[in-house]
Amino acid sequence: MRKLVLCFLIAKVCTVCVGQTVQFTNEVFGKVIDLKLDNETAMPWYFGSVFQYCDDTDLLAYWNGITKSIKYFDLESGETVKETKLSPYGPEAIPGEPYYFYYHNKDSIFIFSEFQNSKLFLVNDRGGKVDTFDFEAKDGYRFTPFPRLTRVSGAIVVHKEHFFLSFNISEQKERNSVAPVLKYNMVTKEHGFLKEPGAYRDLDLSRIPKGGQHEFYESRLAFNADNNEMVINYPLSQKLYVLRDGIVKEVEAKSKSVKGFELLSRDKNRFEVNDVGYKKIVFGSARYFGIFYDQYNKLFYRLVKLDNVSKTESKYLSNSKKYVPDSYSWMIFDSGLSKKTEVLFTSREATPEKGVFVSPKGLWVLLPNSKGEDIMSIGLLKFNEKD
Repeated sequence: MRKLVLCFLIAKVCTVCVGQTVQFTNEVFGKVIDLKLDNETAMPWYFGSVFQYCDDTDLLAYWNGITKSIKYFDLESGETVKETKLSPYGPEAIPGEPYYFYYHNKDSIFIFSEFQNSKLFLVNDRGGKVDTFDFEAKDGYRFTPFPRLTRVSGAIVVHKEHFFLSFNISEQKERNSVAPVLKYNMVTKEHGFLKEPGAYRDLDLSRIPKGGQHEFYESRLAFNADNNEMVINYPLSQKLYVLRDGIVKEVEAKSKSVKGFELLSRDKNRFEVNDVGYKKIVFGSARYFGIFYDQYNKLFYRLVKLDNVSKTESKYLSNSKKYVPDSYSWMIFDSGLSKKTEVLFTSREATPEKGVFVSPKGLWVLLPNSKGEDIMSIGLLKFNEKD
């Protein structure tokens, strides 16, 4: 079966330390692992895929879009060692188009499926259905964010009897009267949207690209169990929002490389999708991709895609076919969200928007494919590498 191959080049990387910029002369990754793919396993699709380290097995779980299953890799050999297959039929069926999982333990794996937008399924590592959680809105989601779960990472947090789902921020102002985060009690089945933190209430929603450009709307979650704090990331906010005991605290978490967000020059509905003025914002505007908590090293990481509007505009105006790499910064915070440093790199080095996860060794990201369709490489970022 043919696999998607993403071909990029390898380049240098630079690091921003406190107060200065230092150019690396060596590799940015302390360790690289080649995951060996069989004929039924594909690299991430255009929108990326879910990677998650499993504490109880020391394996890497990966969502395989071809077989609609979870593959588990040994992080030393890179070999596939097991698989969780989801049934499309019968009493164990996971209907619709499953695309996101959260591995809590081998007996509790949460599955979200498109076209079943008001349900979250619970299975075990053999694919047996354990439970179904229904959160259909009585108003048909007329006044609450429609339940489209963010992809790649940060969509589900599980803590004790609750799970939290991170949905897309709505294009409709009236739907943003609540936060795009659903809280569900698995014991009582009670559920509802958090009232705060509200998203984009001070932004002109008509100047943000259309909803199909999900990266402008995807909220993401991280949870620090030590402090019982949940942190919420919105793409077009310089702040992070910390929720503890029902109280929301705003924390400045701005990258020194992001002065602001360049949005559309007029109402989105007045643009054709091929308009250069529209595409330069879609592909070039800065946005914060997500927030990740490293419970092993007591660190938070925030990923930001940096402004690239002028280069993107020049490319389209000149009809150039030249590849314009995306620029990123990893922001590193301590567990109290005080910023420690930033790491700059480009999509020539890594493609974190397509795959990222945390293990006891630190933060791993998906690397551009350069070794053929049978190898998927992941790299451990060097700034907190542990032996």
